[in-house]
Amino acid sequence: GISAGIVSDTLQLMQDIKDALLRLQHLPTDTAMAGTIPGTAQAIKNMSDFGGCRDVVALLCAIEAVLHKVRDAELRPKADLLALLQISCDHVSRMMSQLANRDEIYMGYLNRSHGLIRQLRVFQRNKHEYDAAA
Repeated sequence: GISAGIVSDTLQLMQDIKDALLRLQHLPTDTAMAGTIPGTAQAIKNMSDFGGCRDVVALLCAIEAVLHKVRDAELRPKADLLALLQISCDHVSRMMSQLANRDEIYMGYLNRSHGLIRQLRVFQRNKHEYDAAA
């Protein structure tokens, strides 16, 4: 598996992202909050890449792309989107924990990861969501 340090740092950073998402849930207009998350995601991607976790990086890229849209006010952080982001973050944490104990990720986790990426991409493409909800 990958080093315990990388896993531990990743889990802490994922918690930071989830805390930011919770704050965004209570203050949806605070899109600056969403702006702090991609930097955190980038740090995790750098560590994950070092650990050889392509699939973790792919999911983080999808999370990051959606958060850029929230930050840029192209996407409103509504409950369904925030829930999907929380679930996606939990899944990243699970995959990293999995990699700590094994050299690969369980197939079921990968299938779930690919499904989450597809769902996130729907939001990513949906530019008019913000205007429609305003």
